[in-house]
Amino acid sequence: MPTHYDNFDFRIDGTVLPPPSGYNYNEADLVENSTRNGKGFASWDVVRQNVGNLELSWDNLDGDRLKQVIRAIRGKKSFNVHFFNTLTGDHETRVFYSGDRATQLARYVSAVKYWATLTIPFTEV
Repeated sequence: MPTHYDNFDFRIDGTVLPPPSGYNYNEADLVENSTRNGKGFASWDVVRQNVGNLELSWDNLDGDRLKQVIRAIRGKKSFNVHFFNTLTGDHETRVFYSGDRATQLARYVSAVKYWATLTIPFTEV
């Protein structure tokens, strides 16, 4: 399944997964004690910086590839994800958990063959 992410090294707990069709990465700082003073200026305490979020999608997955991706995360509280950090230009491994997994069925041929789009958000622990 060629994509513009060919030769893309994406792994979960060491398992190499098919390259995603869509890939978004962002980072956020976690804050607490955020308030605004009487003049409207904000203040807060940063408790952790650069917490990663991945939003990945795979288009036209057959049943076997869909199962491969789902089996890598299903039933796990968290897992190691090796990914390309588009903000730094480096490959990194961090611990993530998955959000709600969504599929859209594109074509159903038989109980064995179908093509679907899978979307999964990942949030760093």
